[in-house]
Parts: sequence; C-alpha cells; structure tokens
Amino acid sequence: MKRIMSLVLALAIAMGCLCAFGAASGEIETWYVKTGDGKTLNVRDVYSGEVIGRLNYGTSVAVDQFIGDWAIILYGSYGDAKVMKKFLVRNDPGKYVPSGEDGTVLHDSDLGSQTVDGMNKQYKLMVYVAEPYTVLCVPTTRTGTVNLRWGPSKNTNLVAKVPADYELTVLAESKNWLLVNDPLTGKISYVARKFTNAR
Repeated sequence: MKRIMSLVLALAIAMGCLCAFGAASGEIETWYVKTGDGKTLNVRDVYSGEVIGRLNYGTSVAVDQFIGDWAIILYGSYGDAKVMKKFLVRNDPGKYVPSGEDGTVLHDSDLGSQTVDGMNKQYKLMVYVAEPYTVLCVPTTRTGTVNLRWGPSKNTNLVAKVPADYELTVLAESKNWLLVNDPLTGKISYVARKFTNAR
C-alpha cells in the first residue's frame, strides 16, 4: 500500500511540474509572425533575454512548444530560441497594410511621418484658407469620437477627442488634413479631413 501511495505521489509531482512549465506539443508546428504595427519580432536566447535576431512580419516560424507567454522556436543553426507567443498566428497574415482607426486602408501620404523631414513635408502641404469655414466632425470609429492631433499625422499625440457634429473652424487645409480651431476651447489642432463634413 505504501508503495502504491509513493507512486501516486510521484505521479502527482510530475504532473504538477508539467503544468508549471508547459507541455511540449510533440511535433513542430508552423506559425506566422503578426505584430500589431508591422514591425519585426525580437528573437531571444532566453526568456526576456538578449535579442539574437529579428523576424519580419509574415515570416513562417517552426514552433516546438509554448510555455506561458513564450514560444520556443527552431531558429536556424542557433537551435532553440524564444519569441513572444502573442505575436504568432496560425494563418499567414499576408503583407502588412497600415489601416486607419476606422479600418480603411491608408496610404503613406495619409499617414504622415514620425521623422522630422516627413513631418515638415506634411506641414508644407497645408495651405491657409482665404476665409475660415466651419466643419462638423463625423466619427466612423467604434468610440464615436474624432481625434484632434497636434500635427498632421496619425502618429502624433492627441489634443482631444470630440463627438459627432462637433463644430471646428478650418484655418488651413491639405488633401488629407485640416488645421482647425476649436471655438469652445480656443485650441488649435489637426484633424483628418475624412472625419469631417463642411457645414
């Protein structure tokens, strides 16, 4: 009886260790890199360790097993390496295409840039209007608001979020952006033209 109890205890300990550290899948599976911003995925030698390489968006990855928030992958001649599990998907995501807050596909000219040269280019496209006019905000996002930003780029910080039919006064414009004044607060900001309608 003692022998049986010892075996049961040993089995319980082994199962506990297996649950704690994660179980191997038993076979190599192909997953794909899908980062939220289309950037590369860091490959590390150990969990939260040194970056030993980077995988491009859409790259196929040979996954040996998952342990917690991490995936153990086969990484060339290096052997086992670690990547964050949340950036892997089962199906090929295809080419990364940046999208707007309403899900519509945007082009580089719509997005603006975080670089100084890119932002200067966006500013130079703005033309002051001869006579300021009023526009109404038209949200197409789930939040039901329109973002007002400090620069003509979706990469810039928010100045405010305003509801549908909020009135703004246009001071300057380009194909994709409007420089506006908020009559209620006096704040100057930029809004994407596609989220407005002329009054």
